[in-house]
Amino acid sequence: MLLGLLRFDKEQPAIVLSKLGISIGELIKELEDNLPQNKNSQFGDVPFTSNAASVLRILGEKSKKEKCCQVEPIDFLLALLKIKSCTAAHILNKYGITKDKVQETMKTEQFCRGDR
Repeated sequence: MLLGLLRFDKEQPAIVLSKLGISIGELIKELEDNLPQNKNSQFGDVPFTSNAASVLRILGEKSKKEKCCQVEPIDFLLALLKIKSCTAAHILNKYGITKDKVQETMKTEQFCRGDR
């Protein structure tokens, strides 16, 4: 999921991570290097894990709570950071990226929902 979010450098996740001093290219390479190997996968297939299901569940709960049918790319990043067993969260934490830092950057940079 995070790889997909980072492919769009004009979206909030990539912008926020860049503002936090992260090299998006380096992060993408590390994420790709840590993808699980699946011999039955075709090029471009990424296994759907229980962590991915957890992220989607978090997003669904958020959407219900806020009575909104839309989630933003930044919501995916924040949900990923909540899953402690997630490889993407481990890698982001290694770079010093936490949910709190992302949220603080969102406030200080005055991003609004839907900003591009």
